Amino acid sequence: MSPTGRRLRWSQLAGDQLEVDSGTQWSEIVAACVPDPNQVYEPQNGSVDSVVAERLVSRIAKGARPSPECLFLVWEGYGDLNGRVRTSPVIVNGLGRGLHVLRGPLELALESIEDNPAGRLPLNWLPLDGAWCVANDIHALSVFIGGSSSLIGEILGDPELEAYYIRPNQTLVSED
Repeated sequence: MSPTGRRLRWSQLAGDQLEVDSGTQWSEIVAACVPDPNQVYEPQNGSVDSVVAERLVSRIAKGARPSPECLFLVWEGYGDLNGRVRTSPVIVNGLGRGLHVLRGPLELALESIEDNPAGRLPLNWLPLDGAWCVANDIHALSVFIGGSSSLIGEILGDPELEAYYIRPNQTLVSED
């Protein structure tokens, strides 16, 4: 995002100077393509951007009527968690991180987990039937989506989303 509030895609920042793909790191773009790093704000890590979340919910909901019942995971270490999140059950993942578990319709993915209404959104979304998932990490700038070929095709083809295909055997490097 620019200091004026204009949303920028990673590929817009890179222009012709760097080819952006599923393995591109934010630091690569800034180093190669942004002469003044104060011209852009790093994406917020550990949350799905609200505009991206709205598009993902619309794409996922398109193939699922009624809205699927989902589980949402929220890292317990975030400050300013709202009461609904703070009082929800906690599980511990394989990395030893405590995660609050919320349950509700897909649209719950669009509700802030913080007292601030414009705050962070849940890290991970999973319908009870396991048909797809949206995954993020507390340190990640990117969001990963798993699902049917049809759903992934919808997401990759959405002109409002900057999405890249990841091969099943592709090694992903930890983000910046």
